[in-house]
Amino acid sequence: MKLVFLFGIIPFGAVAQDIACDPNGPQIALNMCAQQDWDKADAQLNQVYKLAVASMQELDSYQEQEAGRIGESSLREAQRAWVDFRDKACLAEAFTFHGGSAQPMVYGSCMARLTISRVEDLKYIAGIE
Repeated sequence: MKLVFLFGIIPFGAVAQDIACDPNGPQIALNMCAQQDWDKADAQLNQVYKLAVASMQELDSYQEQEAGRIGESSLREAQRAWVDFRDKACLAEAFTFHGGSAQPMVYGSCMARLTISRVEDLKYIAGIE
């Protein structure tokens, strides 16, 4: 779920290419940079998640009884719960800036930060460093 925040006519979430991020730049640029960071983290998450699923499928294949094949299903359930947690946690964090021009930046930064953290968790599950 991506939220759209409007600043003039530029929607938050519409970053189509890398932009140079200057921490002293205007707020709209900082908002777009946070979105860009989140997009990059999300792409990495999707790649690593596929590897983690494949790892769990392989581990499941070693189980003789179907009842013991819970790796993939557990990971999928955990990922759904994590996405829900991340989205709500970042909405709450961004709400501390409710109505302010920095709200999209705080939201995007939170989404990127938590997503990067999850990538590390999934790397462990996938058996990669």
